[in-house]
Amino acid sequence: MGNPSVQEILRSVQDTTTTKPKFSEDERNRYEQWATPLTRAAIGLASWLPEVDAAAIIEFVEFPKIRLAVSKFEGEYWSKVSEFDRSHRFISSIDFRKAAASFQYSPVVDRPDFKLRSLRPELPHHHIATFMREVFTWTVVERADLAIRPYLLPGNKYQLPILVGTLAAYLFVSGNNHMPGTAKEDMSGSSSQKQKLPVYPEWRARHDPNDPEASRRLLYLSYENADRYRVHQEYSEAGWLETLMQQLKQQLEKEFLRNTQEEAEADR
Repeated sequence: MGNPSVQEILRSVQDTTTTKPKFSEDERNRYEQWATPLTRAAIGLASWLPEVDAAAIIEFVEFPKIRLAVSKFEGEYWSKVSEFDRSHRFISSIDFRKAAASFQYSPVVDRPDFKLRSLRPELPHHHIATFMREVFTWTVVERADLAIRPYLLPGNKYQLPILVGTLAAYLFVSGNNHMPGTAKEDMSGSSSQKQKLPVYPEWRARHDPNDPEASRRLLYLSYENADRYRVHQEYSEAGWLETLMQQLKQQLEKEFLRNTQEEAEADR
């Protein structure tokens, strides 16, 4: 609707001469209540994917089946890393790059010619690649109605950054907040009521394309994201994901070029 992109807002907020849109207190309250830590992480990711529809990224990151893939990643790998000092859990950019290369070799789950001998289940890139394959299968192979789908098709330069960045967004949230769908611990150590992960109808209602407030709400949250980045830099959602995107950019472009060159040679 003519709104600037999330990345444009991120740049413009540094300029004190830029006129920012005004939001009423009622609007701010409604938009703050609508947003979750995962919403803000998704907007942080959108900050570094300038040609991708930010609303589509948020819808995708919050898609309930993504949470299932994250739960599997947590159960099979992440929860077992540094169990006694979870603040030091870490995945290097090298592991993300290896996962991207493995995914490109075989993007579909259970493809018959997938060479399992190239993977070692105890290594992080195996679990990251598994996450990417499951998400790709659910959102590209099995569904056609997600707005993010065109960006995830083979050959799109944003496919790998979106898949890797989505997992990274969840890891950021899990490191700084309680994940949606997980139990909170109160001061006595007993579990309080679970934060509910929206099931499909609730998720669909949150991302109704006919919602008259959707565009203005995204505008507000994008400016909030930019302000958080300006103040907190690398400790903000956008800053943390910026570091990852910069580390991955060169290798992902290399893998993208290699893949397209192989496809061109195969067509000759």
